[in-house]
This record gives sequence, C-alpha cells and structure tokens, in this order.
Amino acid sequence: MKWRPRSPVKRSLHVKVKPLKLEGISRNKEEEEEDENKIVVVEMVWKGPKPGLGSFCISSSSRHKRNRSGERILGNGKPIEWDVDEFDNLCDFSVVPNGSWDVLFNVLHGKKREEKSKLAVAGKVSLDLAKLVSDMEWSEIERKLPVTLNVNGVVIEAALFILVSFAEVRGSTDTTGGAQNSAESIKEDGFFKLVKSLTRQKEKKDSFQKDQLSSCDSDESAVFDSDGLHGNDSTTTSESYSGELSLGPELESFRWLEPTQNNMLRLFSWKKRRISFRSLKKKTEPLVFDADRCPQTGENRWEVKQLVSRNGRARLNAEVFFASFDQRSERAAGESACTTLVVVIAHRLNSNQASMPTRLEFDSLITEGSSQWRKLCSNIAHTNAFPDKHFDLETVLKADLKPVTVLQDISFTGFFSPEKFECLKGAMSFDEIWNEISNDRDQPRVYIISWNDHFFVLKVEPKAYYIIDTLGERLFEGCKQAYMVKFDDSSSMYGKEVRESEEDEMVICSGKECCREYIKRFLAAITVEELEEEEKKGKVSTFSLHRRLQIDFHYTSATPSSSMALS
Repeated sequence: MKWRPRSPVKRSLHVKVKPLKLEGISRNKEEEEEDENKIVVVEMVWKGPKPGLGSFCISSSSRHKRNRSGERILGNGKPIEWDVDEFDNLCDFSVVPNGSWDVLFNVLHGKKREEKSKLAVAGKVSLDLAKLVSDMEWSEIERKLPVTLNVNGVVIEAALFILVSFAEVRGSTDTTGGAQNSAESIKEDGFFKLVKSLTRQKEKKDSFQKDQLSSCDSDESAVFDSDGLHGNDSTTTSESYSGELSLGPELESFRWLEPTQNNMLRLFSWKKRRISFRSLKKKTEPLVFDADRCPQTGENRWEVKQLVSRNGRARLNAEVFFASFDQRSERAAGESACTTLVVVIAHRLNSNQASMPTRLEFDSLITEGSSQWRKLCSNIAHTNAFPDKHFDLETVLKADLKPVTVLQDISFTGFFSPEKFECLKGAMSFDEIWNEISNDRDQPRVYIISWNDHFFVLKVEPKAYYIIDTLGERLFEGCKQAYMVKFDDSSSMYGKEVRESEEDEMVICSGKECCREYIKRFLAAITVEELEEEEKKGKVSTFSLHRRLQIDFHYTSATPSSSMALS
C-alpha cells in the first residue's frame, strides 16, 4: 500500500457528475424478445481520498455514498443514454499535489422489475477527481472512460461518457457567500500561488528542523522519529529479556511525551516529528533514530517489545515476531498488495490452526501474496476499476487466489466511538464487536480486518490474540519488516494519569485484552480525537465519519460455503 503524508490544507468543491451515455453494449439479435426486458444502470460510489500516512483503511463495500441512475433498456446497436440523472457531493481536495479523490462507476445489468440488490456488476471503472481539479481550465469537463464488461460470460469493451462540473464552496468567514465557478476561483483566489507558498514554507521548516536536530545533542534524552504516522499511533522501543529498555542496542531511557511538546511537534513536517523521553535510569548518550535500522531477529524468535502510542498516552509491552522484509521491499514488490496478502495469510492460518508461520514461511507468504497482486494488476478490467491497484476484498476473493470464504452471518461492521457523533448514535461500536468476538471461545478464528483502506489479519485463540500486518510502518516509523504482535498473559499496557500537575503511570489492562486497547489507543485514537474536534466546529460530514471510523471484521474460512460467502 502506498503511503504519503496528509496535507492540512484543503478546499471544498461542490462536485456534480452526470452519466451521459454507454457505448459498446447492445441487444442480442438472436434473443430479441427476451432482451426487451434487460436493463442497464450506472452506480456511482464516492470513495474519497486516500487516507494519510499511518491510517488504517477499510474495504470499499458498505461505507461509501452511492448514487444510481435510472434504468435503461438495452438498445439495438445504439448507445444507452441518460438525460436527467445527476449525482452530487461536497468534496474536500488537498492543495498539495499527488493527492487523489477517487470515484467508482459500476455498470449494473439485470431484468426489469428485478430487485436492485439482484442486479449484477458487469464492469467497473474508476476516476480520480483530484486530477481533474488540478488540470482544470473549465468548470465542466467531459470524460470518456473505457470499461470492460462481462455480461453473461461475454466480454465487451465499452465506454462510459460522463460530465463532471465543479463549484467552489465558500467558508463561513467568506463575506461573498455562495458557490462560484471553480475555474474562475482558481485564478482569483491564487490557488496555485498558495501551493508555491506552502512549498516555500516547507523548505523553511526543513531548514529550521535541521538546526533543531543538531541542537538536540544533550544528555537529557534519547530522540527518535515518532509522530509522523497519522492515525497509526505507535512508536517502538525494544525490551530485552533481562528487563532493560532499548531501541536497538543503544536506547536505555524512557519517558512520556509532554503535552506541550506534542502540540509543538505537530507544527513540523511529519518526517521530522519526534518524542523525547525522560530517563528512568542513569543518563545515557543521546540517540537519533535511524529509519534504516529495523529489529533484526532470529529465525523463529519472538521478541519482547515496548511500543509507545503516537500521542504518547499509552505504552504496550508485548511479544513481536518479524519477517525479513515487508510488502514494499524489492524482494516482495507488492506496494499496494495488502488485500491479496491478507487473503493468502488467512488461508495459511485457517489451514494450519495449530501453529503460527515461521520466519521463512512468513517471508514466503509475503512474496506469494505480492506475486498474486501483480497478476491481478495485469488484468485491464481490474486496473480500470482500481487505477491505484489497491483492490477491494470482493475483487480479490472473486479472483479465487486461495480457497478463502468470508462468512457474512458471523462477520461484523461497526464504528469507533459512535456515541461521540450524533449521526452514528445507535450504530454498533468497536467495543460491542470485540465483546462478541471475545465471548466466543470455542475454536480459533481468523478475521480479515479492514479500516481506512488498509487490511490486516486478526487471529483469535482461547489464550491469545495475534495481529498480523505486512506493512512495517504500522508498528513504528522506519520499520521495513512485516510483523506479528502476540497478546497473551504476558502482555501489559500502561497509560498516563495526571495528579496535581504530576504525571504518574497507571495500568490500563493486562493479558490478551491488550489487543482491544491496542487497536483503540494505538491505531484509532488520533483519528477519533480529530473528528471530535471537527464535530464540535460543525465541519465534519457523515461521509467522512463513515470513511474514517468504520471498521469491518470479515470472518474467514478455508472451506468454501456458497450460501454464506461474500457476494
């Protein structure tokens, strides 16, 4: 999966999309009468921007705003046209280049008066709205989107024509109010000047930070890169079996992040943020974390590690097992392969529930999953539907890479902290899902978890939970190895408690339930806090809440079960 820092600078545009016509699909002359009842519908899914560095992400199903066109009967050699259908949405675009804002078009087909849920997907094609905004000279843009359709086993090369229009939405502080033509506003509000200004500011910050780093050579603390992974809130130190704390061989000190420091650090570039630790032992030589240094482990060795959340409020002691590399390495070449990787890993865990992979086997699973992903990338129908090559779970399962089935009846969809947001009240919460999972102790289970367009695996056993992730950055910034974290009786988590302006360490939890708190405090905490602030200001949309807070637990089985399979 490709990572990049999020831009804090956005502009809101009111986007309207009109399906115009679909060329290339027509009525079957040999079945003229039956084809009179065949219809075509265009469904549009507002997928949204890719999340920032360090956020987990989810499958594209059931979480995005969807619009559907009216039904059109298959023509006899003529294009299928739509006149009045128009889809609209309010979208926030980053002014920093290289961002994306994806929409997906599904071409559905079926019979007249058939239930909407029974319409089959004939083909998919994606469009990056952010690219249209950056290239835009006019307020309306027409696009021809090639799409490969599969109708009753017949492959058809078709083209979907759409019309996209943009209008800028003024903020509440804008005295002019209303919306204006987006092409004009780009010229009038100095949009591109703003981008240049941001670039100059970044250069100044980088220069300032180099000075700051060079001035950190005191004997008070060890310093390492920490706060860069937005949404994935963990950094790491390692703990040897003798109980000494270290980062690699050198780091021997630890202290909580000061709140004032935390606020100041957020002003800097994500690549330069850092945590300093107050020594609990004697003072040691300062250390700057080397991003190229990743824990080197033995063949099948679990190591006790100490992980610190990105917001500095929690610390976890748990066992971690490392692969030799992760999906982004040259050896794997699977940058966006997280979906195929979790399917391959889920198959292995379901096929051999008595053991976890050895290091050699873990490496093999990563290379195999990445190879399967590259094969999917060679399919033009898949790349038309997913230009970023980050396929959804449904697409990967339908490709039959492994005999893995998702059992919908015992899978779960919920949200982090729905009680904190008005439009999510009453929805199933992450804690309720976890209670369901932890109460069922009969047999080992394997879940594919999706959140914020990233996938990882959760294995549930009577005495332990395991999180398996093929992207090292999830564990801490600079890590280039896939990993497994084990939560059992030896695991413990600590948090900060403020008493009369002094901070004391308290025990949050111990045992395998640390897994629940790890997901909440290390992975989702910053995202929830930011959305709470936006909610108070009235700036958060329902779409954004669903996109960033929804989490799916897909229960997997190695034995196909067509009646319960993901469809």
